[in-house]
Amino acid sequence: MTTQAAADSLEFNTLYRSPYFLGRGDTGAATADNHEAIFYNPAGLALGKGIYKETVLISPSLQVSSQTKDLVRQALVESENNAEALQGFAGKNVHLGINNFTGIVFRRFAIGGLASADTNVMLGKDADQNGLETLHADAAVNRVATLSAAEAFFGDTLLFGSTVKYILRNEAMINVSAADADNIADKLNADDAKQER
Repeated sequence: MTTQAAADSLEFNTLYRSPYFLGRGDTGAATADNHEAIFYNPAGLALGKGIYKETVLISPSLQVSSQTKDLVRQALVESENNAEALQGFAGKNVHLGINNFTGIVFRRFAIGGLASADTNVMLGKDADQNGLETLHADAAVNRVATLSAAEAFFGDTLLFGSTVKYILRNEAMINVSAADADNIADKLNADDAKQER
């Protein structure tokens, strides 16, 4: 696996991506509030008035890269799934991610649980394999418990916040030459995944 392929795929392997912030270029950490503050900027929990902010029962979101959309259209709609057609995706990360947060958020305090999963597939030339085309695939599944606290000082001009996370993560990763990629789904099975805490 090349360093660039690893960097491009790991960019997507975050615990939580807010649809609200993704629609704004994944920016806005300084203005994060409610449950987004838990993952983007926990100090934002100290903003506002009163005690209660929100309860989130389910909040599923799905993220796909533009390459994923193009690949699905090409393979399913246009029925072009031969090797030559797939060469157009070389060097482009095909990403699929899903997450769901459940929790309760108060001013200055929040507790919740998150389930998320990410899958990345990239075809590229591998310097470690004499420049041969290699298919890199990785997948991660996370189960996360979160506890956040925040406090404001000097009339809300100085904010401090922190989030403690307990993470159970299963990961699988594989690099195969493009010639051997026919059975990649069989090789990326649950038995090969390692669990981290």
